[in-house]
Amino acid sequence: MLFPSNGKVIIFDDKYEDVKELIAGLSSEKIPFVYFQDENMHDMPDSHMENVRLIFLDLLLLGDEERPVKEVISSIVGRLKIILGTANGPYILFYFSTKRKRYGKALEKELSKKKLKNYKPFLILNIPKGISFDEIKEKIKTEFEKIKSLRAFFLLESLTNDAIGKSVNDILAVHSNDNNWDRRLKGLIYKCASAVVGKENVDALSDVERLKNGMWAFSTTFPDSIEKWIRNFNENLLDNIKDFDVSPEAKARINSKLSLLSETVNHIENSSGNLFLKRKNETQIKKYLLDSLQKDKRAEDVISHSPKIVELDITPVCDYSQYKNYLRILPGITLTSESRKLINEKCEHLFITPFLEINSEIISFMFDFRYIYSTNKEELNSRTKIKIRYELLTEIQSRLSKYINRPGIITVK
Repeated sequence: MLFPSNGKVIIFDDKYEDVKELIAGLSSEKIPFVYFQDENMHDMPDSHMENVRLIFLDLLLLGDEERPVKEVISSIVGRLKIILGTANGPYILFYFSTKRKRYGKALEKELSKKKLKNYKPFLILNIPKGISFDEIKEKIKTEFEKIKSLRAFFLLESLTNDAIGKSVNDILAVHSNDNNWDRRLKGLIYKCASAVVGKENVDALSDVERLKNGMWAFSTTFPDSIEKWIRNFNENLLDNIKDFDVSPEAKARINSKLSLLSETVNHIENSSGNLFLKRKNETQIKKYLLDSLQKDKRAEDVISHSPKIVELDITPVCDYSQYKNYLRILPGITLTSESRKLINEKCEHLFITPFLEINSEIISFMFDFRYIYSTNKEELNSRTKIKIRYELLTEIQSRLSKYINRPGIITVK
């Protein structure tokens, strides 16, 4: 798969004749694309597109006559700003031009400026006008050989899109397409929402909340579909995959994606997995550090690194479904890379997460099973929250259960 199949290919050209072979080629490859032609940008969308991966661009979008370089470049950058969000991620820009020296190099220089860093392409390439689609494919293939890892992630994006589409098809196929199909599908959404929040609570929800909970229930089928597609994938895209150096910052960033759903937002609704941040309290911190330090280390050594107190909501989902007014809270503190070295990580009463990136800071969370407690929801509503993923929450709950249920025997020595 050379092109993304998720519809994130963009073509800018004011003359259809110049790109009709490219359009026909993409169509024959079953690659969705979006084509913008109007010189005055009347066909541009009102908001940006998400996750654009390839852009084909004619440098002269304002007619074929000579124009000032600044005017040409400004027209192109304006279009890129409309199409690309500031968090679009990597994309490859191919531009058509017979005047690369005059306009192409100026565009490359402009997009390398710091003020346009959010719109800078991962790779920018010149394609001569009039070349065949097969030649374009060959050029893309040659460039992808230099950045195989990026191609692999483009492929993952496409496979994920296809896999989720398959899951949605399976869900929609549970009822035959007849006059009652829409009503039955609404009933299915209601049933799934009821399974999430409880049969006795679903009628109190608005239609928006019922739809939200129903969609959440359906989304739990997506990982299975994605895993199946990945397991069946056998294309040899990458070689020499080894344990090359990865910076601590990069590892923390990836761990955040694997372990956290949301970072430091105040509007997350109460649910298991919410992590609450509290102000520094040295008395509480010292309590959590008691019998948790390496030999000859002091609590003051950890406190010098300014740890924060954290509290994790580990309330069972069924308690939320039954609208009980209390939460089960597991407390702990934040650790930096230096303060973590002072902790005895072999302690059975501790659970320490991998390093995570939160607000540009690299930290880990240390939870202390000895101090789990219950509180009411109102006491925690106003605090800043982070949401951890279900997999990490389940691991913490499992380790907590193992700690609480340690068997003991009576022995005479």
